[in-house]
Amino acid sequence: MDPSHRIARRAATFHDGIVFSNRPVQPNEKVTLKVLEEDCKWQGGLRLGFTQEDPSRLEPSELPLFVCPNLVLQGKTWACLLPEAYGGEGTVVSFWVDGCGSVFCSINQGPECSLLLDGVPVTTSLWAVVDVYGRTKAVQLLDPSSAFANTEGLSPPQLNHHGPS
Repeated sequence: MDPSHRIARRAATFHDGIVFSNRPVQPNEKVTLKVLEEDCKWQGGLRLGFTQEDPSRLEPSELPLFVCPNLVLQGKTWACLLPEAYGGEGTVVSFWVDGCGSVFCSINQGPECSLLLDGVPVTTSLWAVVDVYGRTKAVQLLDPSSAFANTEGLSPPQLNHHGPS
């Protein structure tokens, strides 16, 4: 994690890249990331979703190595693999949960969106969770309104790393 809490980068492995938003996100609030770096020696890619677990109350040493399936199977977390075609270096990915509990994503601020998963309860607080996994080596949190115009103009939420570095 960089000092601005906007860039999350894995070190030497294909795992240990779980990061959370620093605050709950609202239904229909977009979380927008740019894939900064890939590592072609690994398989798999970015995992995205939401959790009811307040990250500030999680013990980093007790987190599993992977969001999917490990954290999902513990309950209170809903996440999935972003299709590999959507996660290449330079790609801008926005994801959000709607008021009915469906999680969608869009790529490069395109008008089309894809359903990633559904069944997320939206009656309690939800934090975004991202697993910088596999081929995805580094991501940057962007302001969804300026993802292409100004990657330095970043706004909340921030990412917080809670796993091994």
